[in-house]
Amino acid sequence: MYDTFRFRRATMRLHLVVLSAALTGVLSGPGLAQDQSTASATLTLAQFVKEHGGTERINLSAKLRMLSQRIPAVACVYAARGDDELAKTHLNAALDEFEKIAKGLEFGDDSLGMFGPEESAKALKGLKILGEEWAPLAAAARDLLAAGGTQPEALAQIYAQEPKVLEIAKKLAVEIGAIYTDPNSLTIGGAMTIDIAGRQRMLLQKMTKEACQISTGGGTADTATALQATVDTFDKTLAAMIDGLPEAGMPPAPTPEIRQALETLRADWQAARAPIDGVMGGTALDAAALAALMVTTDGLVQEMNKIVAAYSASATF
Repeated sequence: MYDTFRFRRATMRLHLVVLSAALTGVLSGPGLAQDQSTASATLTLAQFVKEHGGTERINLSAKLRMLSQRIPAVACVYAARGDDELAKTHLNAALDEFEKIAKGLEFGDDSLGMFGPEESAKALKGLKILGEEWAPLAAAARDLLAAGGTQPEALAQIYAQEPKVLEIAKKLAVEIGAIYTDPNSLTIGGAMTIDIAGRQRMLLQKMTKEACQISTGGGTADTATALQATVDTFDKTLAAMIDGLPEAGMPPAPTPEIRQALETLRADWQAARAPIDGVMGGTALDAAALAALMVTTDGLVQEMNKIVAAYSASATF
């Protein structure tokens, strides 16, 4: 079973790197280390995945990527709005959800569908590293909340720390995805597509964060370039999810229902992207427009959540 896990992890990582290169032109960094322990050599992989809540672990580990970007996005809006109750509620909820998921991945959480503690040594190491990078970000976010959004140093610390949290969360998602993907029910291409679908949620939050940073003067000289790259990657990935990307091994939408949901998302995104396009064109958003963008992004993320769930529930593809 050890060899099966190691082979699947290496294969999935290779496919994800190829797809990332195809969509962005930039190769991803290496994942976490190769080796890992297993729950029991007597269990089949399908039993292992089911008994440990593998599907939920895959989805929720990927959700940490999104939350790593949601927190700075909402923190930016919160600071711009001046102790706005809606942004405050969203920021508290994002912090609590990140911590609940991370704890559940490590120790198990029946309410989240993750049964029993994680037993992979390398996944546990990844969770430990994630916790070390998360702690200063969370502390800064709590300080910002305590100050009613009026502590620039706390916001700067959030901006400084969130790329580190995102990078570790990306690697952890690949590691956990490779451990818990059952090859009897899902192909490597299918698993890769589910991961990429989950990544779209993160990109929506990332572009919101970058638009807010540019509008409030909290970005750097590279933030405008980063925003353009984020939007381009989201657009290219969405098109690939609908029609496929054969050269990277990505299949088209596997069912008519998923294709329709993706088409609807594309239409909703096109209708909602004007503020983002405005920022890329040099028009800053005021505090009210930033709050509206935060709400719009949440709606698109909810659509994406349903699409990810539909992929996970669909037949082998």
